[in-house]
Amino acid sequence: MLKPFSLMAGVISCLGIGWLAYQKLWEAIITVVVTSIATVGAAYFGAKVAFDKNAEKERENIRNQNRINGNIALFNLMHMINLLGSFRLQFIDPWRTNDHAFLLILPALPFEKIKLNVEALSFLLETDEPNLLGELALSEEAYRNAVGSINERSRLHRDDVQPKLEQAGFIQGQHNANQAADLLGNRLNQTLKLATDTMIKVVDETIDRLKINTERLGKCLKTHFPEGKTIHVEFPAKNETTAKL
Repeated sequence: MLKPFSLMAGVISCLGIGWLAYQKLWEAIITVVVTSIATVGAAYFGAKVAFDKNAEKERENIRNQNRINGNIALFNLMHMINLLGSFRLQFIDPWRTNDHAFLLILPALPFEKIKLNVEALSFLLETDEPNLLGELALSEEAYRNAVGSINERSRLHRDDVQPKLEQAGFIQGQHNANQAADLLGNRLNQTLKLATDTMIKVVDETIDRLKINTERLGKCLKTHFPEGKTIHVEFPAKNETTAKL
């Protein structure tokens, strides 16, 4: 009669042991799963933090380069203004109101070519002055036209007018502008006068355009990059430009 009870006790004992083993197995599985999830999660968030830092650093580098590109453009614009302004002050203004300015304005040496890297200023499209990018491209073209006008008029004076006056025996100081005009003849006089009038008009208009857009760019950079140094532009006099960081 004791055997059935012993058998039952054995079964219950085995079930108990089995249940304990089952619980421990699940505990082990849960521990492994939780540990794996925590490891993967930590790796993911670690990678995300690193990625975010790298992305922020890249954005900062791009922003800093944009600011530098803007300052370089400002410098080149002011260089254009100074070159044209100095030419106007030395060559045009002393004879501007003289009827024989087309003869009296001497030829100048070839002008320096200055370019704006407009593509490097594409960030302007994201500022409050998106149209400024196009205006700067037009300003660069206006400068090229002004330089071309100066160079062509200087070539005409140097290669056509001066040799003809020399052949005619014209001596500066002994002959006046009226005599020089008579020696040149109507066709060359008219050609030189047109070239001179065009040059003066283009130089005046280009300086005005450059000043307006230089000031616009300077204000735009200060607004867009308040945390960084940008060139400060001032136009204290008609033909002067000053800049400082």
